[in-house]
Order: sequence, then structure tokens, then C-alpha cells
Amino acid sequence: METTSKPAGRSLQYYSREIHRVLGYLTLGMVIVYALSGILLIHRTGDFMKHTAAVEQTLKPGLDADQLAAAMKMKTLKVQKETDQTIFFADGQYDKTSGKASYLKKEVVAPFDKFITLHKLADKQNHVVAVFTTIFGVSLFLLALTSLFMFKTKARQFKTNMAYTCIGAVLIVLLLMFA
Repeated sequence: METTSKPAGRSLQYYSREIHRVLGYLTLGMVIVYALSGILLIHRTGDFMKHTAAVEQTLKPGLDADQLAAAMKMKTLKVQKETDQTIFFADGQYDKTSGKASYLKKEVVAPFDKFITLHKLADKQNHVVAVFTTIFGVSLFLLALTSLFMFKTKARQFKTNMAYTCIGAVLIVLLLMFA
């Protein structure tokens, strides 16, 4: 009785599965950390996992309320009372003559403050975070791409998977259009 053996060459599906397996495990750790940091970021405006810190800083003297908000990087600075010498705002005050500002600020507790940084890239931010985020995005793209070639195109499973892929793409487009 003869046994049929596989040809020496490997198929596209074989290489696709190998790349997908290796990238999948590599990306799994990144997905877990990124997902947890995303959940924290959703709740950043509340008091969840935050502590209150007293801040004292010296700014340029003679600032008005708008300049003060910009100098302190507070988008929602609301002046409660203003005198010739002092600006009083929620949880703090600013002395116009000396430039001293003292206020209370809510900060995310460590190490969760660093997790949030993963989602908030800025020009002045650490280059390592930008590189990590790019590698993560490329890895997710390659995982999606290799999953398309794991099954032969004539297989029923391939057609079912393509239907789910189309449904997922349509859902995201609808979310972006109506959100």
C-alpha cells in the first residue's frame, strides 16, 4: 500500500498560519496591556484610580485667567473670584504679583498613569512609546492579513470568515459615521 506524501514546497496557508501563530503570541501581551490602558483611559475624567496632589508652581506674574489656564495646562479653569492681586479658581489660587499658583490636582495613581500614556501620543512625547505603538499597529494589521490566508479560498470556512470580516468592517464604518 502506497502512502501519499506532501510535496517538499510549503503552501501559502502553511506560512500564513506560522506567521499568524508567532505574531499572535507576540501581540497577545501587547493587546492585554493596551486593552487595560484603554479601559483606564475611558474613565480618565472621573475620580477612578486617582489621588489628589497639592501643586505649587511659580508662573509669570500678571497673567489673566486665559493665560493662567494655558500656563497651567488646564482646559477647564473656571475663575470663581478675581481681585486686583489674586485669581481664585476651583481648588486653588494664583497671586498676580508674585506669580505663585497653588492648587489641588487629581492625578492617576502609578503605574496606571504610564498605561494611559500609550494612547495619548504627542509630538513632545517619548519616542519609545511612538515606536511601540507603531509596532503594535503593524502587528495587528499583519495578524488580520495573515488570518485571511489561513484557509483555502474555496473552503466553506474561508467564506464564513470573510462574511464576518465584512460585517466587522461595516459595523466600524457605521460607528464612525453615527458616533
